[in-house]
Amino acid sequence: MSTFSAMTRPVQLTERINRIGPSATMAAVAEAEKLRQAGIDVVDMTAGEPHFTTPEHIKEAAIAAIRGNFSKYTAVGGTTELRTRSSSVTPPISARPTSARKRAPRWAASTRCLM
Repeated sequence: MSTFSAMTRPVQLTERINRIGPSATMAAVAEAEKLRQAGIDVVDMTAGEPHFTTPEHIKEAAIAAIRGNFSKYTAVGGTTELRTRSSSVTPPISARPTSARKRAPRWAASTRCLM
């Protein structure tokens, strides 16, 4: 077991906690930073914090959503409107027609999509 000092008393960590490996996301962040330091142009979509300024049209859409009181969490699979619109620009997985309700979810976090 590992120990570390939390405030003034040592804390014993269990073997189960000690078996937790490093975060795959943070390893990918470190790798992207290493490539960037080597002069390679990297689009890092790992930790959810893009390394570029938010495009103006995205800012305006966010402001409009807030003003329209569309500021609460939605279902994990996304709204019906989002699934309908995004499926119109992404190729279907099968030739069978489906309703927006059955279409593939669209995730907000890119890590979920990539891993």
